[in-house]
Amino acid sequence: MSLRRLHPAAHVSEAMTGLACIRARRSQHSIPEPMFILRLLSRLRILIVIIASAIAACIGGCSSPITPKEQAFQGIQIAFENGQLGGTIGDASDDWQPITDACAEFPAAFPNPARSSSSLNVRLCQPDTVRVWVESAPGVNYQTVQSGVMQAGQFTLTMDWSSAPAGIYRCYLEIRRNGRAYRTYGDVKVEH
Repeated sequence: MSLRRLHPAAHVSEAMTGLACIRARRSQHSIPEPMFILRLLSRLRILIVIIASAIAACIGGCSSPITPKEQAFQGIQIAFENGQLGGTIGDASDDWQPITDACAEFPAAFPNPARSSSSLNVRLCQPDTVRVWVESAPGVNYQTVQSGVMQAGQFTLTMDWSSAPAGIYRCYLEIRRNGRAYRTYGDVKVEH
């Protein structure tokens, strides 16, 4: 059996032609009903695979790429100068979640929204290799705030936003322990 690479529409046409041929042969040669059904199911399975492949190819290649604006971070947890939490702006439901498996917390940055600086608190139950960084867009590192071993306890890291363009930034906390990485994050809105 040789395989040919055709345009998805050609595969559909070829499969449909094959179904028509099977029907014609069945009526001409009186192919037993079970055999006819098996051949028909075989052709239908091929047709379904071809259609699914065409749809998958179109989704992967036909859709327009996501622009950075569409990927922008959404929503913040409001936090006042004293660290007390307010409401939320946008969807912030997954921001600032504790890492229960690693016994660590990354409470909401404050103040948020921020103008010139904000405090990022890290609470660790044991010494760990810790990385804290900020992204200005998904995958775009704005600044690494902390990288290395931190002892157990509570630490306050200060993030200077004075030269940062206004917008929403994502702050990440990652803990590496025993070959595993644990990560949480929260968003900070910078206003000038």
